Amino acid sequence: MKRLIAALLMLAGSANAQDMTPTICADSVVPLTTLTGLPGVTSSVAADGRCTALDVVIYQDDRQTLRADRVYWRLEGADRWIEDGLPPTRIDISAEGIWPEFKTGDVVLDYLLRVQNKRSGISVELVLEWDEDEDDLLVEAVFLDFGPLGYIDASAKVTGVDLGSRFALRASALTGKLTELDIKVQSTGLFENYALLPLGTLVLRGEAYPARATAIIKSHVIDDIRALDSPSLNEQSKDALVALVEELPNPNGIFELSLRSEDGLGARSLGPAFLTGKLDTFSDAINALSDSDIAINWTSLSKP
Repeated sequence: MKRLIAALLMLAGSANAQDMTPTICADSVVPLTTLTGLPGVTSSVAADGRCTALDVVIYQDDRQTLRADRVYWRLEGADRWIEDGLPPTRIDISAEGIWPEFKTGDVVLDYLLRVQNKRSGISVELVLEWDEDEDDLLVEAVFLDFGPLGYIDASAKVTGVDLGSRFALRASALTGKLTELDIKVQSTGLFENYALLPLGTLVLRGEAYPARATAIIKSHVIDDIRALDSPSLNEQSKDALVALVEELPNPNGIFELSLRSEDGLGARSLGPAFLTGKLDTFSDAINALSDSDIAINWTSLSKP
């Protein structure tokens, strides 16, 4: 999965939107499949001028395959990607009907899971653009639609990103700084379906009375939030976090986070804290962001 994400990020920008052709669509897939080792696809040009492909494998291991019923993409700077392996200046990619296909060893169970999961596919949209003049990477949209379970909507700005050469691309890992981040998450079953099991087994392992342990953990987390003394997090944001924790393990509402950092957050500013183990707790993480402005809001959908 890490290789896939890295490849998608590399696809972040000179063919214009109307220049998507069958040749460009086919050739733009080759570097991605080579990098990830995933199966190739048969692409075509959709009616709206975007490239498209059906039944795309986007992740695969010995136990599961993650498929998308249909993928659309449009590139600017496709020649950079196809000919030189450099990122395009813009990518607009969306996937419909993403669902997992499991390999349990039981053909009946595999079939039933396949039928079940195919009905609950999610949709994803990703729009990235590189501002060559300013060396900014603009994450214009990251949207994951989980249907009735909720959604994740995010955007960001990273400065100090030079995608002009392979050397500059590698150096950007150190020079890139996050200056803007906006996240909005609606959970109406999203948390329980995707986060509860891995998180719960991690923090409740060995507990004889998990419900009681959950209440105790929530109480400690709320106390830690109340005790935070950081200029980056005001009282309204702390109240919002407390309200969210109080609804766990069944949060039903909308979480919003906005972060602004004038100096930017990057490897050079946060790296030492990671290496020295000074980001072990939530309090450590907030304190590391003391030069940033953070606004958090929680809107409960359970209360009138």
